Amino acid sequence: MPTIAALLTVHNRCRLTTACLSVLLEQVLPKGFQLHVYLVDDGSTDGTSEEIRARFPMVNLLQGDGSLFWGGGMRQAWEEASKGMYDYYLWLNDDTTLAHGAIVSLLETFAAVKLAEGKDPIIVGSTLDPETGALSYGGHWLRHPALVEPGSSPVPCDMINGNIVLVSKDVYVQVGTISHEFTHTLGDHDYSLRAVSKGIPVYVGPGNFGFCKEGPPPKWILPETPLRERWCALHTAKGLPPSEYSVFLRHHLPRKRLWQLGKLYLRALFPSFWLRKDHEASAR
Repeated sequence: MPTIAALLTVHNRCRLTTACLSVLLEQVLPKGFQLHVYLVDDGSTDGTSEEIRARFPMVNLLQGDGSLFWGGGMRQAWEEASKGMYDYYLWLNDDTTLAHGAIVSLLETFAAVKLAEGKDPIIVGSTLDPETGALSYGGHWLRHPALVEPGSSPVPCDMINGNIVLVSKDVYVQVGTISHEFTHTLGDHDYSLRAVSKGIPVYVGPGNFGFCKEGPPPKWILPETPLRERWCALHTAKGLPPSEYSVFLRHHLPRKRLWQLGKLYLRALFPSFWLRKDHEASAR
Protein backbone atom coordinates (compact mmCIF):
# COMPACT_ATOMS: atom_id res chain seq x y z
CA MET A 1 0.00 0.00 0.00
CA PRO A 2 1.73 3.26 -1.14
CA THR A 3 2.34 5.79 1.63
CA ILE A 4 2.93 9.55 1.72
CA ALA A 5 4.35 11.54 4.64
CA ALA A 6 3.44 15.22 4.59
CA LEU A 7 6.13 17.34 6.28
CA LEU A 8 5.47 20.76 7.83
CA THR A 9 7.17 23.09 10.27
CA VAL A 10 5.21 25.96 11.82
CA HIS A 11 5.59 28.86 14.24
CA ASN A 12 2.87 31.14 15.64
CA ARG A 13 0.52 30.98 12.65
CA CYS A 14 -2.28 28.99 14.24
CA ARG A 15 -5.01 30.18 11.87
CA LEU A 16 -2.95 29.51 8.76
CA THR A 17 -1.67 26.19 10.09
CA THR A 18 -5.11 24.80 10.90
CA ALA A 19 -6.53 26.00 7.57
CA CYS A 20 -3.66 24.33 5.74
CA LEU A 21 -4.16 21.05 7.63
CA SER A 22 -7.91 21.07 7.00
CA VAL A 23 -7.40 21.26 3.24
CA LEU A 24 -4.52 18.78 3.29
CA LEU A 25 -6.52 16.14 5.15
CA GLU A 26 -9.49 16.62 2.80
CA GLN A 27 -7.39 15.77 -0.26
CA VAL A 28 -8.65 12.83 -2.29
CA LEU A 29 -5.88 10.27 -2.71
CA PRO A 30 -5.43 7.61 -5.38
CA LYS A 31 -6.99 4.29 -4.43
CA GLY A 32 -4.92 2.45 -1.85
CA PHE A 33 -2.71 5.40 -0.85
CA GLN A 34 -2.29 6.44 2.77
CA LEU A 35 -1.30 9.92 3.99
CA HIS A 36 0.33 10.64 7.35
CA VAL A 37 1.27 14.11 8.60
CA TYR A 38 4.44 15.02 10.51
CA LEU A 39 4.37 18.57 11.84
CA VAL A 40 6.98 20.37 13.94
CA ASP A 41 5.67 23.22 16.08
CA ASP A 42 8.80 25.28 16.62
CA GLY A 43 8.00 26.86 19.95
CA SER A 44 4.67 28.52 19.12
CA THR A 45 3.11 30.59 21.89
CA ASP A 46 -0.27 31.21 20.19
CA GLY A 47 -1.90 27.87 21.05
CA THR A 48 -0.94 26.12 17.79
CA SER A 49 -0.05 22.79 19.41
CA GLU A 50 -3.17 22.77 21.57
CA GLU A 51 -5.38 23.48 18.56
CA ILE A 52 -3.74 20.73 16.50
CA ARG A 53 -4.14 18.19 19.30
CA ALA A 54 -7.81 19.09 19.66
CA ARG A 55 -8.75 19.25 15.97
CA PHE A 56 -6.24 16.96 14.28
CA PRO A 57 -5.30 14.14 16.68
CA MET A 58 -4.09 12.03 13.75
CA VAL A 59 -1.20 14.45 13.11
CA ASN A 60 2.22 13.38 14.38
CA LEU A 61 3.02 16.52 16.37
CA LEU A 62 6.66 17.21 17.21
CA GLN A 63 8.03 20.05 19.31
CA GLY A 64 10.83 22.56 18.75
CA ASP A 65 12.17 25.25 21.04
CA GLY A 66 11.83 28.20 18.63
CA SER A 67 15.35 27.95 17.22
CA LEU A 68 14.73 25.47 14.39
CA PHE A 69 13.32 27.79 11.71
CA TRP A 70 12.34 26.20 8.36
CA GLY A 71 15.48 24.16 7.83
CA GLY A 72 15.70 22.66 11.30
CA GLY A 73 11.96 22.06 11.55
CA MET A 74 11.78 20.29 8.20
CA ARG A 75 14.81 18.17 9.09
CA GLN A 76 13.21 17.11 12.36
CA ALA A 77 9.91 16.25 10.67
CA TRP A 78 11.70 14.35 7.88
CA GLU A 79 14.02 12.43 10.18
CA GLU A 80 11.05 11.28 12.25
CA ALA A 81 8.99 10.36 9.18
CA SER A 82 11.90 8.52 7.57
CA LYS A 83 11.71 5.89 10.31
CA GLY A 84 8.57 4.69 8.50
CA MET A 85 10.32 4.56 5.09
CA TYR A 86 7.44 6.21 3.28
CA ASP A 87 7.19 5.90 -0.49
CA TYR A 88 6.80 9.68 -0.90
CA TYR A 89 7.47 12.79 1.15
CA LEU A 90 5.36 15.91 0.58
CA TRP A 91 6.85 19.23 1.67
CA LEU A 92 4.14 21.73 2.51
CA ASN A 93 4.28 25.25 3.93
CA ASP A 94 1.52 26.10 6.39
CA ASP A 95 0.73 29.38 4.59
CA THR A 96 -0.07 27.35 1.46
CA THR A 97 -3.52 26.01 0.60
CA LEU A 98 -3.49 22.99 -1.68
CA ALA A 99 -5.70 23.12 -4.75
CA HIS A 100 -8.35 20.44 -5.15
CA GLY A 101 -6.69 17.26 -6.41
CA ALA A 102 -3.17 18.61 -5.88
CA ILE A 103 -1.71 15.41 -4.45
CA VAL A 104 -3.17 13.29 -7.25
CA SER A 105 -1.72 15.73 -9.79
CA LEU A 106 1.71 15.59 -8.10
CA LEU A 107 1.70 11.79 -8.23
CA GLU A 108 0.53 11.73 -11.86
CA THR A 109 3.25 14.21 -12.81
CA PHE A 110 5.83 12.16 -10.93
CA ALA A 111 4.80 9.00 -12.81
CA ALA A 112 4.88 10.74 -16.20
CA VAL A 113 8.33 12.27 -15.64
CA LYS A 114 9.70 9.00 -14.25
CA LEU A 115 8.50 7.19 -17.36
CA ALA A 116 10.14 9.78 -19.62
CA GLU A 117 13.39 10.15 -17.66
CA GLY A 118 13.81 6.58 -16.45
CA LYS A 119 14.44 7.70 -12.86
CA ASP A 120 12.60 9.23 -9.92
CA PRO A 121 12.24 13.03 -10.20
CA ILE A 122 11.47 15.82 -7.75
CA ILE A 123 8.19 17.56 -8.58
CA VAL A 124 7.50 21.12 -7.43
CA GLY A 125 3.97 22.51 -7.51
CA SER A 126 3.46 26.16 -8.42
CA THR A 127 1.22 28.41 -6.33
CA LEU A 128 -0.82 31.49 -7.14
CA ASP A 129 -1.30 34.55 -4.97
CA PRO A 130 -4.98 34.27 -3.92
CA GLU A 131 -5.46 38.04 -4.11
CA THR A 132 -3.77 38.87 -7.43
CA GLY A 133 -3.81 35.52 -9.22
CA ALA A 134 -0.11 36.01 -10.03
CA LEU A 135 2.40 33.18 -9.83
CA SER A 136 3.90 33.37 -6.33
CA TYR A 137 6.12 30.29 -5.77
CA GLY A 138 7.33 27.27 -7.70
CA GLY A 139 10.44 26.41 -9.70
CA HIS A 140 13.35 28.52 -10.98
CA TRP A 141 16.64 28.18 -12.78
CA LEU A 142 19.72 29.04 -10.74
CA ARG A 143 21.07 31.35 -13.42
CA HIS A 144 17.64 32.79 -14.34
CA PRO A 145 15.83 33.33 -11.02
CA ALA A 146 12.43 34.34 -12.45
CA LEU A 147 9.74 31.78 -11.71
CA VAL A 148 9.21 29.13 -14.39
CA GLU A 149 5.73 29.45 -15.83
CA PRO A 150 3.94 26.10 -15.52
CA GLY A 151 2.65 24.75 -18.81
CA SER A 152 0.27 22.01 -19.88
CA SER A 153 3.02 19.43 -19.34
CA PRO A 154 5.91 19.21 -16.85
CA VAL A 155 8.65 21.83 -17.30
CA PRO A 156 12.25 21.27 -16.11
CA CYS A 157 13.97 23.52 -13.59
CA ASP A 158 16.87 23.17 -11.17
CA MET A 159 15.89 25.28 -8.15
CA ILE A 160 12.71 25.11 -6.09
CA ASN A 161 10.64 26.90 -3.48
CA GLY A 162 9.67 24.50 -0.70
CA ASN A 163 5.95 25.36 -0.58
CA ILE A 164 4.67 22.25 -2.40
CA VAL A 165 7.25 19.60 -3.29
CA LEU A 166 7.04 15.84 -3.84
CA VAL A 167 10.16 13.76 -3.10
CA SER A 168 10.26 9.97 -3.44
CA LYS A 169 11.93 7.51 -1.08
CA ASP A 170 14.57 6.81 -3.71
CA VAL A 171 15.45 10.51 -4.03
CA TYR A 172 15.60 10.81 -0.23
CA VAL A 173 18.01 7.87 -0.05
CA GLN A 174 20.27 9.53 -2.64
CA VAL A 175 20.12 13.16 -1.50
CA GLY A 176 19.25 12.92 2.17
CA THR A 177 17.44 15.66 4.06
CA ILE A 178 17.64 19.46 4.18
CA SER A 179 21.25 20.55 4.71
CA HIS A 180 22.33 21.59 8.20
CA GLU A 181 24.28 24.42 6.55
CA PHE A 182 21.11 26.50 6.07
CA THR A 183 18.92 27.76 8.89
CA HIS A 184 15.89 29.11 7.04
CA THR A 185 16.56 30.61 3.63
CA LEU A 186 18.31 28.67 0.82
CA GLY A 187 17.69 25.16 2.17
CA ASP A 188 15.06 24.37 -0.47
CA HIS A 189 17.16 25.85 -3.29
CA ASP A 190 20.19 23.89 -2.14
CA TYR A 191 18.25 20.62 -1.94
CA SER A 192 17.12 20.64 -5.56
CA LEU A 193 20.53 21.75 -6.82
CA ARG A 194 22.17 18.90 -4.91
CA ALA A 195 19.65 16.53 -6.48
CA VAL A 196 20.43 17.81 -9.98
CA SER A 197 24.15 17.33 -9.33
CA LYS A 198 23.37 13.64 -8.71
CA GLY A 199 21.48 13.32 -11.99
CA ILE A 200 18.01 13.58 -10.46
CA PRO A 201 15.56 15.51 -12.67
CA VAL A 202 13.54 18.36 -11.18
CA TYR A 203 10.30 19.46 -12.83
CA VAL A 204 7.57 22.03 -12.34
CA GLY A 205 4.21 20.30 -12.50
CA PRO A 206 1.58 21.46 -15.01
CA GLY A 207 -0.90 24.07 -13.88
CA ASN A 208 -1.60 25.34 -10.39
CA PHE A 209 -1.20 23.18 -7.29
CA GLY A 210 -2.18 25.66 -4.59
CA PHE A 211 -2.46 29.19 -3.31
CA CYS A 212 0.04 31.19 -1.28
CA LYS A 213 0.30 34.92 -0.84
CA GLU A 214 3.66 36.24 -1.98
CA GLY A 215 5.66 37.48 0.98
CA PRO A 216 6.56 41.17 1.33
CA PRO A 217 10.02 42.36 0.23
CA PRO A 218 12.64 41.73 2.91
CA LYS A 219 13.44 44.74 5.10
CA TRP A 220 17.10 44.66 4.11
CA ILE A 221 16.33 45.74 0.51
CA LEU A 222 13.90 48.55 1.36
CA PRO A 223 15.24 52.13 1.08
CA GLU A 224 12.85 53.36 3.77
CA THR A 225 14.41 51.01 6.31
CA PRO A 226 17.25 52.71 8.20
CA LEU A 227 20.69 51.38 7.36
CA ARG A 228 21.27 49.84 10.78
CA GLU A 229 17.98 47.96 10.59
CA ARG A 230 18.72 46.84 7.02
CA TRP A 231 22.10 45.50 8.12
CA CYS A 232 20.61 43.63 11.07
CA ALA A 233 17.74 42.25 8.94
CA LEU A 234 20.19 40.95 6.35
CA HIS A 235 22.05 38.93 8.98
CA THR A 236 19.00 37.38 10.66
CA ALA A 237 17.97 33.79 9.95
CA LYS A 238 15.01 35.01 7.89
CA GLY A 239 17.13 37.48 5.96
CA LEU A 240 19.96 36.27 3.76
CA PRO A 241 22.85 35.66 6.17
CA PRO A 242 26.07 36.30 4.22
CA SER A 243 27.81 33.40 5.94
CA GLU A 244 25.17 30.95 4.70
CA TYR A 245 24.90 32.64 1.30
CA SER A 246 28.66 32.23 0.93
CA VAL A 247 28.31 28.49 1.56
CA PHE A 248 25.50 28.27 -1.01
CA LEU A 249 27.61 30.07 -3.59
CA ARG A 250 30.63 27.92 -2.86
CA HIS A 251 28.56 24.83 -3.59
CA HIS A 252 26.61 26.04 -6.60
CA LEU A 253 28.20 29.18 -8.12
CA PRO A 254 31.84 29.01 -7.02
CA ARG A 255 33.20 31.18 -9.83
CA LYS A 256 30.75 33.97 -9.00
CA ARG A 257 30.98 33.69 -5.23
CA LEU A 258 32.92 36.88 -4.50
CA TRP A 259 30.95 38.92 -7.03
CA GLN A 260 27.59 37.73 -5.70
CA LEU A 261 28.62 38.39 -2.11
CA GLY A 262 29.72 41.89 -3.09
CA LYS A 263 26.36 42.48 -4.77
CA LEU A 264 24.58 41.29 -1.63
CA TYR A 265 26.32 43.88 0.54
CA LEU A 266 25.90 46.64 -2.06
CA ARG A 267 22.20 45.87 -2.28
CA ALA A 268 21.84 46.23 1.48
CA LEU A 269 23.89 49.45 1.53
CA PHE A 270 22.36 51.10 -1.57
CA PRO A 271 18.85 49.63 -1.98
CA SER A 272 17.44 52.50 -4.06
CA PHE A 273 19.99 51.87 -6.83
CA TRP A 274 19.26 48.16 -6.98
CA LEU A 275 15.48 48.57 -6.87
CA ARG A 276 15.75 50.97 -9.79
CA LYS A 277 17.83 48.44 -11.70
CA ASP A 278 15.31 45.67 -10.97
CA HIS A 279 12.47 47.89 -12.13
CA GLU A 280 14.24 48.75 -15.36
CA ALA A 281 15.02 45.08 -16.00
CA SER A 282 11.39 43.99 -15.45
CA ALA A 283 10.16 46.78 -17.76
CA ARG A 284 12.21 45.51 -20.69
